[in-house]
Amino acid sequence: MNLRVGATTYYLAESNLFDGTFVAASSTTPGTYEGANYAEFDAVAAAANGTIAITATKNIVTPQINDGIGVAGIQLVQVSGSSTFPTNKAAPIITQQPVNTGTIVGQTAIFTVATDGPWDIQWYTNGTAVAGEKRPIYNTGPRTLAQNGQQVMARVSNNVRSVDSTNVTLTVVAG
Repeated sequence: MNLRVGATTYYLAESNLFDGTFVAASSTTPGTYEGANYAEFDAVAAAANGTIAITATKNIVTPQINDGIGVAGIQLVQVSGSSTFPTNKAAPIITQQPVNTGTIVGQTAIFTVATDGPWDIQWYTNGTAVAGEKRPIYNTGPRTLAQNGQQVMARVSNNVRSVDSTNVTLTVVAG
C-alpha cells in the first residue's frame, strides 16, 4: 500500500500476521515494500475546516506479499497534542505487578501497579471493572468474608494498546 501526505509517499506491506508488534514504514522508495503495518506522518497540519487528506493506494506486487484481500482499514491515531491519552508511540509496560494481598473483615486492602508512563489505568475484580478506580493504587475499602478469593488485576492502556497485569488474589479472614 502507498500512503501519501503532502509530497511524501510511504510504501508498506504487512507481510506476516499481526503479532502485536507495530512496525513503522520508513521506505520512500517505490517497490521496496518494507514489512510494516503503519506509517507515521509528522508535522501534519489540518485545513481551516479541520480536515486532513490522506490517500491510500493498494499495490499488487508479484509475488503477492499480503493476503491478497486488500486493505482491511486505516486507523488514524493522534500521538501529540491534546488527547485522552498522553503522547506515545509504544504499548505501555507494567514495571511493577500487583501482589496477592490479605486483610481482615472490615479492613481495606491495597493493590499497586506501576507503569513506564502516565497511562490510563482501570482496576478489575473478578473480571469486572471497579467503578472510579483509575489510579496506580487501588484501596478496596472495607472487605467482607464473602469477598475472600476475589481476583484483582489492572489494565494499563494508551492509544496503541492495552496490557493486563497479573491476576492476584485478595484473601479476607475473620478478625
